[in-house]
Amino acid sequence: IYEICKNNSVRNLGFESANMTYNEYLYMKDIMLDLDLVPVADAIEKLRIYKDEDEIASIKEAARIADATLERVIRKTIKAGMTEKDIAAEIEYQFRKLGASGPSFETIVVSGTRTSLPHGTPTDKKVENGDMITMDIGCLYNGYSSDITRTIFLGTPHDIAKKTYNQVLEVQKEAVAYVAEEMKCKDAELFVRGKFNDMNIEKYFVHSLGHGVGLDIHELPTVSERSRFNIEKGMVFTIEPGIYIPDVLGVRIEDMVYVGDNGIEVITQFPKEMIVI
Repeated sequence: IYEICKNNSVRNLGFESANMTYNEYLYMKDIMLDLDLVPVADAIEKLRIYKDEDEIASIKEAARIADATLERVIRKTIKAGMTEKDIAAEIEYQFRKLGASGPSFETIVVSGTRTSLPHGTPTDKKVENGDMITMDIGCLYNGYSSDITRTIFLGTPHDIAKKTYNQVLEVQKEAVAYVAEEMKCKDAELFVRGKFNDMNIEKYFVHSLGHGVGLDIHELPTVSERSRFNIEKGMVFTIEPGIYIPDVLGVRIEDMVYVGDNGIEVITQFPKEMIVI
């Protein structure tokens, strides 16, 4: 890097301040004595917001593998007596069997009252008849990530669970239909919060509506009420409203969408109507 800078008369060299360790900075500063090292935030990340055709193809394949994994695990594998860890292990096995290089983040499987934890990790808890099971999963294909969440029922759901699921499903579908190119990202979340507020459950929606997906599982743009981005062509992001009633239950339904030439395209295709196994 230093030789390139010298050969091109570079005097100021930017570095990604969010990714470089202090030790790496000191090492470079010691070598590049006549260069000014300038911290730069989000420069590369902003370029990565816009995906080209090859990137979209890889993301779609990662999403297809995640869809197929859910199909295999939900329809053929999950049964009473399995632990959350068992289910998570099966998901990650199927990822690799279907062509992924591995998970794009730590697989989330929570059941029963543990579904009220938005980002809970799998435990030795066994799934039982009557349990809700939330699976937030994603895999890597050609370096690119997928991300999908589905909440299912093992046995007949009780009335509160059924009502909450239908509320989240309704709002998630409306959000997917609502988002559009040139819209402010923050308006998408405010729309969802307004819908939940009308249902008197907005206080149980405790995270942002979505996030960009690409080489990293969480990247720009953020889709939250604090976001400074607009929805633009080439973006890939999630729409994942959820309701989490502490120590009772939680429901999240998440899809990835792509802003293409024909508007908003839903990349994840696994069914989201209520599934009872």
